Amino acid sequence: MKDDLVSVVIPTHNRMNMLKALLDSLKEHCDKLIHEVVVVDDSTISANFPRIEELKIIYVKLNDRVLISKAKNIGWKRTSCNYVWFIDDDNIVDNSTLRPMLEILQNRADIAALMPAVLYKRKPELVWVYATPLRKDRWGHILLGRNEVRNPLFENRLLNTDALPNSCLVRRSVLEQTGGFNEGLAVNSSSEFCLRIKQKGYKVFACTSSFIFHDVEPPGYLGWWASHGAADPVRVKSEVKDWFQLMRILHANERFFTLKAVVRASGFLAPNFLAYVIRGRKKRKMLLKNQFYGFINGLRNVNK
Repeated sequence: MKDDLVSVVIPTHNRMNMLKALLDSLKEHCDKLIHEVVVVDDSTISANFPRIEELKIIYVKLNDRVLISKAKNIGWKRTSCNYVWFIDDDNIVDNSTLRPMLEILQNRADIAALMPAVLYKRKPELVWVYATPLRKDRWGHILLGRNEVRNPLFENRLLNTDALPNSCLVRRSVLEQTGGFNEGLAVNSSSEFCLRIKQKGYKVFACTSSFIFHDVEPPGYLGWWASHGAADPVRVKSEVKDWFQLMRILHANERFFTLKAVVRASGFLAPNFLAYVIRGRKKRKMLLKNQFYGFINGLRNVNK
């Protein structure tokens, strides 16, 4: 195992231009801290993979769509470093992103995983999220700083988080202890992963001296909040299903769970439905169909 270097794992799907931008940013800002980059590609669109000579890239091409959680597991099991850095393909990094997180993990044995603060790539003065702690009622997460201008009060700190969106640096030993990501939550497994890490006695934080830049549409246009999902109907189905499964984990044996879950889910299903109608274009029918099936399958699974 490499004691002081990092293995990077990038799941990617049909976003080769974004992947190239991410790899270029890793080469420019982090190459001295990186031993290897494992790219797990389940794309359905043929495209030339962007080779970067300065990076040792292990390219894993899959024949079938496996979605994010399984791709992450495939990726980290191919790595050889003590620290594994997961990054979604629609992000880029800068000089701040990796080193602060790595130094903290190297000096704090009680911390298992860290996420960087996330800014919008197209509007970096705006926060995508600083941290995502669970709400007191555990029916969702607080998106700290979401869509607000950067706030010095939240920066250069370790903030509690109960999910690890977009990017996280994790001890390989913790991945081995927990088995990695729950593939039953095909897309959004990072919150359940955080729960299992904390059950092992470790801490998980957002490191807000580190920043990553998320290449999604900033707020301002109708339906902006669902632009990410509108491009990928298969992902929409899994995201809805994952939400119901996570809520069942958080509210095991709670009375009237199904009714409560349906009411809570309407808070995001209704605006997303509207966004898919407005912005779905050729994929509109498939988006609405998959949102419906995700809802039905989510309810079935939690009531088994």
